[in-house]
Amino acid sequence: MEQKVAKQLTLAPDLWQQCEQLYRNNPACFIAMQDQFGVNVNLFLLAVYLDGDDHRQSEANPISLSSEQWQELSLAVTPWDTSMLIPYRTIRRTGKSQLTAEQYQQMLEVELMLERKSQQLISNAMRTFTLPIQHQQQATATTDSNVKQYLQLLIQPEPAFKFWQQNLTTFD
Repeated sequence: MEQKVAKQLTLAPDLWQQCEQLYRNNPACFIAMQDQFGVNVNLFLLAVYLDGDDHRQSEANPISLSSEQWQELSLAVTPWDTSMLIPYRTIRRTGKSQLTAEQYQQMLEVELMLERKSQQLISNAMRTFTLPIQHQQQATATTDSNVKQYLQLLIQPEPAFKFWQQNLTTFD
């Protein structure tokens, strides 16, 4: 039996830039995941990034967060999102038809600032995690993907997972 050794989780310095690049590949898909299934886009981008080939190839031991860790990340960001980000997004969307293009763009920029605060909260929570060291083959064979682990937090995870699988071709 292999002995597991805990290690402190370290974050790539360009983690959120990489996640934003994933978002730019298909923003409509991520917005649909948010609007139709209640996905937190930042947490979902993180899960997609951690499961991605680029990340897995650059890590000797790919990161597979547990369902408890995904729950902790969700709890870390939910107060900010529900009190600030989501209400602001609702105001922006509601006011779109009554704003000039320049005003609307300014609102989008404020929303991006609020999203980056969410990313900071997620990063701060992740820095408290320790992870068992596993060989890459064992990690993929014995654990669900980060995407699946995160989506299990939703009220209806299966429809969200099916939707995501149907849209995966836009990320290949």
